[in-house]
Amino acid sequence: MPMARLTSRPLAAAAALAAAWIALNAGAAGAFQLLPMSMQFAPAGNDAVQTFAVNNEAGGPVAVQLYVVQRVIAQDGTETLTPADADFLVFPPQAVVPGGRTQLIQVRWLGSRAPATELAYRIIAEQLPVTLEDRAVLGGRLEILMRYEGSLYVTPAGAAPNVVVDSVSRAQTADGPKLVVVLHNRGTAHGLLNQVALTVNSKAADGSTATVELRNEALGGMTSPNILAGNRREFQLPWPAALAADGLTATLRTNYVR
Repeated sequence: MPMARLTSRPLAAAAALAAAWIALNAGAAGAFQLLPMSMQFAPAGNDAVQTFAVNNEAGGPVAVQLYVVQRVIAQDGTETLTPADADFLVFPPQAVVPGGRTQLIQVRWLGSRAPATELAYRIIAEQLPVTLEDRAVLGGRLEILMRYEGSLYVTPAGAAPNVVVDSVSRAQTADGPKLVVVLHNRGTAHGLLNQVALTVNSKAADGSTATVELRNEALGGMTSPNILAGNRREFQLPWPAALAADGLTATLRTNYVR
């Protein structure tokens, strides 16, 4: 995720120079990569240590720092990251990677050897705002700083997801009626849903029933969510016209991407 920083002297000169700097440095900005972007750790044994790679595809050197943060996803999908320095050892935590070279980063789990459920983290790799080459710049300069957020899981043996429908209801919103579905991962590992199908039933006051099956675009953001172990996620879907507002039940069918 790129972040732009502008240092001007004066601002007019910086604006004029920005386009030229981007043209001259198009190959350098954002050229490093973090690989892989997702990794599973065992809480003990050889797989409690894993290796990431920082690839610098630019012509010049790039300075990068890496660290791990704990990941919490609220029911509305908001993600919160908190420091996890005591849980992992990252070595080296900072590196200057020459152009066209790769720096290997070793990450070691330091936490519990027997967690009851899978633990979710992110590994962050971000470019440091330092000048590594002599560049005479008149006026200002636009620097594009890159940041990668990878997924990191500490998964005990036998852990598996089990995502089910926790509740289903009808809500009136400013955009009209919505079908509100809350999914609950009752399992012990994250569930990245794939090929989702939701079957919804309703029963009207006159006793009539209706059933609809929702797939693809009708599911909106529920087509491929990542639901962490023990977590709930809420989704608001367009209201299916065939359903009555009462007697709502729903079942979920899905595969998991691991």
